[in-house]
Amino acid sequence: MSEKYVYKTIIIGDPGVGKTSLINRFVEEKFESEYKATIGTNILKKEIIINDQGEEKIVDLTVWDIAGQEKWKHYRHIYYRGSQGCFVVYDVSRPITFKNVTEVWIRDLFNYLENRDIPIILISNKNDLIDVRRVSEEEGIECSRKIQALTFIQTSAKTGENVNKAFETMARALLVKYELI
Repeated sequence: MSEKYVYKTIIIGDPGVGKTSLINRFVEEKFESEYKATIGTNILKKEIIINDQGEEKIVDLTVWDIAGQEKWKHYRHIYYRGSQGCFVVYDVSRPITFKNVTEVWIRDLFNYLENRDIPIILISNKNDLIDVRRVSEEEGIECSRKIQALTFIQTSAKTGENVNKAFETMARALLVKYELI
């Protein structure tokens, strides 16, 4: 019988960076090109099976999709409570979303999170937009080091590139951190 572990994670970043699209690609294996702003927060859940030295562990990963719009700023801290992991997302074609990783999102996260020692994964999204890319891989790697992220992963919610890898990496990191595997 497999052991089951339940974790709360949040996904944060500017509006339109693809947070909801990443989650939908992961949970429902679909992509919608039409942008719909998240109102407050959406909560999605998916089980991930991790094979740890021949033993299956089931991670029930709950992802709180936090609205990025300024008007939700004063409510975000409520959604951060109890988070055990965090995805921070920016859009490679919009440098302001990259700048806001450190100037808005990480600052906001650490202002309101009780436990600051959680796994953070920095995600550059929309890597399929090669012709309009404005933030380099090297800049993403450097930012990842600066914010002391667990890792940096380049994704495309549209093509599915590295989306599962990002969530599976988080699931494994949570097991390591909280269950000492």
